Parts: sequence; C-alpha cells; structure tokens
Amino acid sequence: MKKNRGLDLEREEQELQGDEWVFGATSPDCIYAVPIDERKDYLPLGERQVGRQDWMDCVTRGVINILEVKFTYSLRKGLIKPKNALWLRQNGYVVVRDGKEYVEFSDRFIAIKSGTTRDGNSMKNPPDAVRKFGLIPRGMLSPNKKMKWADYHNANDITREMEALGQEFIKRWALNYEQVALSNLQTLIKRDCANLAGFAWPEPDNNGVYPYTEGPFTHAFMAFALPLTRIFDNYEDQHDGDWIKTLAPDYAFYRYGYRMFVRAELTEDEYKNSLSLLARILQGFKEILEGIMPPKSYDQDPATLPMNQPDEVKKKI
Repeated sequence: MKKNRGLDLEREEQELQGDEWVFGATSPDCIYAVPIDERKDYLPLGERQVGRQDWMDCVTRGVINILEVKFTYSLRKGLIKPKNALWLRQNGYVVVRDGKEYVEFSDRFIAIKSGTTRDGNSMKNPPDAVRKFGLIPRGMLSPNKKMKWADYHNANDITREMEALGQEFIKRWALNYEQVALSNLQTLIKRDCANLAGFAWPEPDNNGVYPYTEGPFTHAFMAFALPLTRIFDNYEDQHDGDWIKTLAPDYAFYRYGYRMFVRAELTEDEYKNSLSLLARILQGFKEILEGIMPPKSYDQDPATLPMNQPDEVKKKI
C-alpha cells in the first residue's frame, strides 16, 4: 500500500487544459535566477509538513521553497528594488535567523487557496494559486505542531487583510510557471529550480543516496542542483538528518515537473503608472473605433428619441 504524502496525480490529469506553458529554448529567464553553485546557501530552513496529522501540502511547499530561495538570494544581493525591499521588511516577509535575512512565505495560505484535500493536490494548482492570489508572510498564517489536517487547512483563518496583501504582492511581482519535461530537466536545473514528483522514500544506501525504485509517485519536492538530482524536502534525510537528499541518477520521476519564476518587478508607483498608460492606450483605441464606426441611432436609448416623447415635450422640441 502506498504512503501518500500529498501528490494527487489523478487530479493533475483532470485539471490540465492543454494550453499550459512548457519550458523550452525560448522560455523567459527568471529575473531573480540564482546561480546553481550558490543555491544551497539560500535554502529555506527545513520544516516537516506534519502536525498531529500530515498536512498533505508537499506540492505547495515545493513551489514556496523555490520562491523563498529566489527572494532570499535577491534580497541579500540587493537585486530587489529598494522600495520593494522596504515593503517586504515592513510587512513581515523578512525574518532574521542566525544573523541572516530570509524571505519566508506562508505555505498554509497557498495550500488552502489551491484547494489541497486529504489526498493532496495536483502539481498545477499551487503554482497557479500563487499567480492568482499572491504570497503573504509565513508569520501572518503560520502552522503549529498541534494542528490536524482540518486545522491547518481551515479557510476561515484567511482574513480580508491577508487576501489584500496577497493582491498587493502580485501588483509588485509578476509570477508564472511552466511545465518541464524530463528530457529538459538537466537543462532547466542549470538555469532554475524545479518542483518534481517521485516516490517517497526508499531506504538510502551507505553513501546516503536514494536508489531507483518502482514505487508509485506520491510526493513532490524541489530539485535545485546537479548532478541529477539534489533535492530539498519536507522530511528529514534518513542518512544525516538534514533536509537535502541525494537521489540516484536513475531515480524515477513523474513525466514532467514545474518551474516557478519571477517575470517582472514593479514598485507601487510603476504599477500605478502602468495602469495609467494602459488606460490612455485603451482610450485611444476607443476614440479610433468611434471615428471609424460612429454611434448609430439605435445606440441611443429609445425613450429619449423625439417620437417617443409625451406630446407636451414634443411641442417644445
């Protein structure tokens, strides 16, 4: 019997629309791309996805881990625009641990907004929820070890303030995702991290390497380094107790994974200016169309036409 850790591939197949972006040679770069040899230095602090019950949110955690690596790296390197870096700090996204700044996002927020069930979630839903609902600080909606599944996923814990902050986040950062075929995985890992799916977990060998297994795909995790594949997980490594696992070169993965990337960054002023520019462009199109196709008589409310007025009004007209 399989041990389900939160991956629902049946749901994944049902929710595919056929128009998903797919990673390839023309894929956009992430503006917060982290060099492969530096990613280990910016990994988040590990946390088990378990309270009194398993929270089954491994897919969400893989996505959030990817984004925390990117934002932590970019914050420390000064790549985030100063106004936005200040905004992150003022709104609780940035925490200091062991003298270092980390950007921490709420896994619970996205796990709930993406509709995680007791069977877990699809691979697509969590990155799509990030794109739609944005990200809030971990401390704003954090877990505790006493939580059962229903406690962790209680949608009533999400407030209007949280929703509003998530929307404010996506005004400043445009986020998107792509599917990554296994044939392109090595190329992708050189450029970016990936959320992959596989069996969790066979016993590691004496060197701490997790060997090939034909077990079912039950779990999602962030792949961040080569040679294939070094992953960051939500369960401790059975070999040395940290959160990094080394998988055998032939370890079996589901036929594709997902990449999560930052397409653009705007400050609040830049966002407002972009809306103003868009409004001016739309107004220009409207004026052009009105010049080509002026309003016709039937565009007017019939009740206002002279022939439809009361007799006393007609006389005045």
